[in-house]
Amino acid sequence: MNSSCFCRRASATALLSTSQITPEDHLELLTVINEESDRLDRLIVQALQMGQLESGVLPMHFSPQSLQAMVQHAAETIAPALREHRLIIDIPVHTPKVLADPEWIERTLANLIENAAKYSPPGRSIQVSATVRDNYVFVSVTDQGDGVDPRERELIFERFYRGKHKRRSVPGTGMGLAICRAIIRAHQGEITVQDGPEIGACFTFTLPVASLDG
Repeated sequence: MNSSCFCRRASATALLSTSQITPEDHLELLTVINEESDRLDRLIVQALQMGQLESGVLPMHFSPQSLQAMVQHAAETIAPALREHRLIIDIPVHTPKVLADPEWIERTLANLIENAAKYSPPGRSIQVSATVRDNYVFVSVTDQGDGVDPRERELIFERFYRGKHKRRSVPGTGMGLAICRAIIRAHQGEITVQDGPEIGACFTFTLPVASLDG
């Protein structure tokens, strides 16, 4: 949040203190102010939602849901972010329904898939897969980027934390993964990150299988 305020203040100061400024520089400074204002707005909203999720006051509506349908809907909501990537959905047809609030799980999926696109070079594939074990469905989002430093694999789920080697080149608020973890924990699940099978990172979260009479 401090960096966002600093960028806006520096840009505004430059506009106010410089009389000889070109139209191009004027537009660039206004763009910085606008982008950082949007980022600060998102950060405030996410911080409020995070507090509500952690305190349990944000209502969730659990019901049996098709994982395939939620993945497809999540992908549709972030279609522009996937223009330079191929999304592979590998969910077996026999995968049972999960007990979930579709709005929040789709948001989690969208965040993880969009992150995979951000941190992967253009042209690389992103895969969403699922396996079933011990009455839980394990959902994985795997990219072909640089992966996550083992020393940061717990830290990246903390609020406001951003990976050191990407924090300047990839925009973000540092709240997305923290919110994902809070959502998954509200579903009695967990989320972790490991190395991908060859390169990249593999984020995996669990959801309970819906009961047969649910």
